[in-house]
Amino acid sequence: MKIGDRDNFLQTETVELFDGVMVTINGLPFGFQEQMENELPSPEPPRRPKKNVDGEVIYKDKRKKTVKTEPDRDDPKYKKEAQAQTWLQMAWTVYHGTKHDSKLKWSATPEKFKTHEKFYRAIADEMKDAELALGHVINLAKAVLKLSGLTKEQLEAAEETFLSMEGSET
Repeated sequence: MKIGDRDNFLQTETVELFDGVMVTINGLPFGFQEQMENELPSPEPPRRPKKNVDGEVIYKDKRKKTVKTEPDRDDPKYKKEAQAQTWLQMAWTVYHGTKHDSKLKWSATPEKFKTHEKFYRAIADEMKDAELALGHVINLAKAVLKLSGLTKEQLEAAEETFLSMEGSET
């Protein structure tokens, strides 16, 4: 794509991480959400029988052989997997949103890992090992998403997801 003489539309901005530590962030490209989902697929919640307001199981057929089901997002195992996924997605956002900062060097590189999950786990571990406060990581991820053109509602949803990590063991 080209507009006039321009064929690169990368947007960058310098933000303060904390105490004068400056980081250059870049917007994420069109389609980044699909790329993230392809690299880090969201966990599927288990299914549970669907019940009516009286707590009775709802059946698909009159013989009561096939039960209607719904996602069980309260399942403890699913919640733990979803929490871990959120952490990896935040690492994905920070990594891709800081790729053009020449001062920021990650030890992990994609070539060193067999799966995307292991690579982004290594990125998350680097942030933990650097003792970055969770709030600073969240603010950095939010700044990247804002620069990427997310709407206010999308940013609020991302913030709610990221803030759900407070108090979690990662």
